[in-house]
Amino acid sequence: MIGIIILISLLICALCLLIALLYIRQTEIEVKDKSVDLESVLPIQTITENAVINGNGDITVGYRLLLPEVFTLSESEAQYIHERLEALLKMLPAGTVIHQQNFYYTGRYHHAEYSSNALIAENNRHFNGKEILNSYTNLYVTFTNGSRNGKIRKSASGTSLMRKLHYPFKQPYKEYQQRLTEMEAFLMNFENGLSSIQQFEIRKMDDTELNNAIYDYVNLSYETPENDATQKSVNPMAVSESGSMKIGQQHVSILSLTNEGEHLQELAVPHTGKSKAYGGNIEIPDSIRSKCSMLYPVGLGLPFNHIVNIVIEITDPDATVTAIGAEKDALNYITNFYPPAAEKQREQAAFCDEITQFDYQTAYTAFNVVLNDTDRTSLMRKTALVQQGFSFMNQSSCYVENAELCNLFFCNIPGNARANYRGFVNTTKQAICYLQKEGMYLSDEKGHIYHDRFGTPAKINLWDYPALNNKNRIVIGPSGSGKSFWLNNYILQSYELGRDMMIIDIGGSYRSMIALNRGKYFDSTEQKKFAFNPFLCDRDKNGKYLYIDTTDAESADDQIKTIVAIISYIWKVREPMLPAENAILRKSVIGFYDYVNNSSIGEKHERIFPTLITYRAYLKEVFSKRMTEFEKQKFEIEELLLLLEPYTDGELSFLLNATENVDIVHDRLIAFDMEDASKKEYFPLVAIITLQMIVDKIKKRQGFAKELIIDEALDFLQDEKFGDFIAYLYRTFRKKEGSITLAAQNILFLKNMPSSIKDSIIINCATKIILDHSEHRQNLPEVKAVLSITDEEAYMIESLQRTERWREFFIKMSNDAFIFRNEVSDFAAVAFDSRQATVVRLKQLFNESGSTYTAINRYLEERRKKYG
Repeated sequence: MIGIIILISLLICALCLLIALLYIRQTEIEVKDKSVDLESVLPIQTITENAVINGNGDITVGYRLLLPEVFTLSESEAQYIHERLEALLKMLPAGTVIHQQNFYYTGRYHHAEYSSNALIAENNRHFNGKEILNSYTNLYVTFTNGSRNGKIRKSASGTSLMRKLHYPFKQPYKEYQQRLTEMEAFLMNFENGLSSIQQFEIRKMDDTELNNAIYDYVNLSYETPENDATQKSVNPMAVSESGSMKIGQQHVSILSLTNEGEHLQELAVPHTGKSKAYGGNIEIPDSIRSKCSMLYPVGLGLPFNHIVNIVIEITDPDATVTAIGAEKDALNYITNFYPPAAEKQREQAAFCDEITQFDYQTAYTAFNVVLNDTDRTSLMRKTALVQQGFSFMNQSSCYVENAELCNLFFCNIPGNARANYRGFVNTTKQAICYLQKEGMYLSDEKGHIYHDRFGTPAKINLWDYPALNNKNRIVIGPSGSGKSFWLNNYILQSYELGRDMMIIDIGGSYRSMIALNRGKYFDSTEQKKFAFNPFLCDRDKNGKYLYIDTTDAESADDQIKTIVAIISYIWKVREPMLPAENAILRKSVIGFYDYVNNSSIGEKHERIFPTLITYRAYLKEVFSKRMTEFEKQKFEIEELLLLLEPYTDGELSFLLNATENVDIVHDRLIAFDMEDASKKEYFPLVAIITLQMIVDKIKKRQGFAKELIIDEALDFLQDEKFGDFIAYLYRTFRKKEGSITLAAQNILFLKNMPSSIKDSIIINCATKIILDHSEHRQNLPEVKAVLSITDEEAYMIESLQRTERWREFFIKMSNDAFIFRNEVSDFAAVAFDSRQATVVRLKQLFNESGSTYTAINRYLEERRKKYG
């Protein structure tokens, strides 16, 4: 009995195996019998003279299209682009097809630059290999052979895939040279019109690029664009009976737009799902409040490989109205018992009336998304996300292609867009809303590395940006917004780029970064390091002081102005100087220098050494006796002598009587910590003297870019007596290849300045950096008013986002506004951290190890043990 059961079991297994073999053999035979060569279905006949020749007579030229950065277009700019495109499409003859093909794909960021700087090296390691989103756009213009005369009827059966006409390698379309000549005028107008849109850049594609573009699309290799497709073979394509499609190892899906949303918009605040829903590590902005193109939810808003095709075929308005009228009349017989038919007729009538009334250009528009993935389950998940994206795109809906998937894939081959039959009738005014008008941020060849709003590192040239007329900046960052953190990163990168960096700070926010880079740090608690002499300047070969600069008429008496500003502050503090007082004080300073230059004392005939002490003695013993009666009435010399005494004979005599000023000419990284000095009444004097010392440095340091950062140490800017000095400061930095950055927590520091100083600063600062104001929104109106921020730019500032790892910031260079992320490695983040707990612990670890580098690594190790 058991033997019979075993025998039956073996027979059943053998039968199952035979059926399986027959099934496999049958499948293999079917694939072999139904397979065709690509040349028999490829719609392209040839590529010649920088044009694609379709077998049906269509001729297509292509362009690489560089678009403005996403989230940067204003409403007015978007409206301008829309109007220019609408006018441009109106100039094209009926039957012309515009095909925009947008590619989005993920990749890895590669940073090949080496740096011996510990902070930069750690940042480079942090960025290298990061997953990023890439995008590029091709634009094709197809001129048809006129056989359809702008009619809108299309058929799925007329495609090259269905007809198998063996176009490639045949005699090229015989009339193409004549047609190319006829197209030339239209092409010239189109290219000129497209190039005139200042936000766009175009480059015409040559034969090789056109061939590569067709290959990259058909082969789904767009994430690694080919340089020479003539040496490549297209992966085999397989289509199942159910309509599923596979190219090589890539499963393919297409979703076509079927129902438009009710209100088409040129710019809109995008609705997107949470980035974590997509998987991967690309950080798509969540709930972002910045405006962008309408297709964003299915374009840049999807962080995985896909293609978006927008096809706009210009149609003849009269033919379109006639065809719609005929369709409307055909519905007459069912309107009585089918209410939707009557509603359809009303919509058709309204559409035709608008075309006639407003002279709209009609179009046939198709919009679809092509997906590919090696895993079918993953493809299904992406398909669901694209469906969600369509709903976010103006509440539109789509259709997931099945039986006609392969046919529609072929319809979107560059040069074959006229074949796309899954579309709808509308106007060019509506169709243009679907076009992609923004791209990813482009990286400059050199500059500071920040991240775009997708987390992609990009170099931003903040120094030689073309629109800038000066290199100075204002940074506004409220408490808790990360101002010191941003400045640390900016200063570090500027230093790495070869610039001399000088920092005036209150609070010690840059101590760790300075130490890691072996910079020079001056602490105002050490009085000896903060002793200056404003009277010291260059001397000639005979030892005479050159207090007048004869080499530069504009800056001739800057030395005198600086000293006058210092003495006037000691004398008047916050009170204004009268014109007569200022003139007499200036006269006394010039007289003092002449007195010093012509003096000799003792047997060695040594010249008097200029200090505030000897200047006061000159006032008392020489100048007072030379004053006229009128000058004595206008100039209270006894009062000035009294107020100078603490700085010559009293507790402040150390401050302005140094025998030599600190030599910082060849130091590339310097910080002056004014924490202690800022609490003293004489702080503005210290600030001015420090700035004068920096000015002397930049005058002598030829051939190097120089930057001055003033972080919060801005009290001296509130005094109108320093107006001339501020103008001199900006003028000197401009001439000596330098820049000044003023940083403050609140815009009120600028608003409350005397108008002359405020105007001087604003005119000289072409770059504005605004950090997160989410907890200080009440200050935004002042920011707008003082810094000339537009409503749309204020909207961008309000959209700034932050996480534990990065914070976004707004930057306006001339009239161009952007948003970037400030992100660094964990190592750099500790070095830049100005929070008291971090600073105190780092100081303890430094005292134990004697190394800032070791202290930071030990701090990171402690944090990892504590938080895992």
